[in-house]
Amino acid sequence: MRLSVSKLVTALGFLPAIGCQTIIGADFDSAKLAPSRPACELATPPVRPDDLPRATDSVDFTVVIDQLEFGDEAPDAGTARPVGYDLDGLCSGEDGPRSCKPYPWFHSEHPDGPDGRDDAVGDLFKAQKRVFGLSLIGTTEENEGVSSGRAAPPGVLRVRGFSGLASDDHLTVELFQTAAFGFADPPLAPDAVPRRPAFDTSDHWPIVRGTLESEGPVESTQRDEDAFVLDNTLVAHFDVLLLPMHDIYVEVLKVTFAGHLHYSPDSGWTLRDGTLAGKIRTDFLLGFVPLATRSAVNVSLCTDDELNYKMTKAILCQAADLPETEGDPRSPCAFASLGMNFESSPASLGPIVDVAPMKSPCPPETDPANDSCSIP
Repeated sequence: MRLSVSKLVTALGFLPAIGCQTIIGADFDSAKLAPSRPACELATPPVRPDDLPRATDSVDFTVVIDQLEFGDEAPDAGTARPVGYDLDGLCSGEDGPRSCKPYPWFHSEHPDGPDGRDDAVGDLFKAQKRVFGLSLIGTTEENEGVSSGRAAPPGVLRVRGFSGLASDDHLTVELFQTAAFGFADPPLAPDAVPRRPAFDTSDHWPIVRGTLESEGPVESTQRDEDAFVLDNTLVAHFDVLLLPMHDIYVEVLKVTFAGHLHYSPDSGWTLRDGTLAGKIRTDFLLGFVPLATRSAVNVSLCTDDELNYKMTKAILCQAADLPETEGDPRSPCAFASLGMNFESSPASLGPIVDVAPMKSPCPPETDPANDSCSIP
């Protein structure tokens, strides 16, 4: 089934507006604060206690994120758990409060998820599926791609220096970019059957060179050397992660990562009921558009397509629900929140491979990557 860009963008017009909120109770001089709303219990990750005692470290393990959930699918009754974390300290309703100031040419209001969870990207994916009956990028598509060996997983995690018990004051967590398990150079023919992962330690995932340290042993530049474990929950933080969506690497900032540690005599240590939360700059999403449409439906969407691009830009820029300057409600809404739940399976690190980044099909003068939501 071919889907034209015109139909794609027209349908996107039905996307719900994504909200921006305003921090309550903070002193911002002359900033006009939104009316107070009833407080709620905000969904946040565990916080390291100041008096967390020293643990003896001895356990290392590696897992692949093999299943994810963006919050874009209708949940089964009684089985779904909320996606993501609260990222702005607010429980926002349909009329606010807002943590940032939308650009004057956009009107965006949207309530948070349960317990103030922020997941604007999931809302975009959800609307896409509801309108089309299919999606370019979403939970089902990503999971099917990983399990078939055709798409890269969100990453392979290596945990080092874990005590093996319910609490640990200090361990190292690395996230490795990998190629699809069935990666081949030259690429496989469209009708070829790639190798499928078994999701155990016999899988040696090909590591992408791009985020490896340049010298010494194999180590990822995407690392937290001060992660911790509290009540069997591993918590790590990353300033920047590159996460693949439809094999297009997306820059996610200020990432919080948490998962429940589980041990099995057969498979060893894994992470279950995991949560990842962060933010994506909406200007980055503009540059993501032509890559996604080219990859999914083999068409480009450049800025010289005035009708379709203008509408698409408005939709994506309205997804911004977090401020440029954290904690300042006068700051423009410049980031879209991302929430993701995940599961993992045992894995092994494989050979180092070179994967060329996908190039925009648009020339520089009409490439949305050179546009900005700050430009009307």
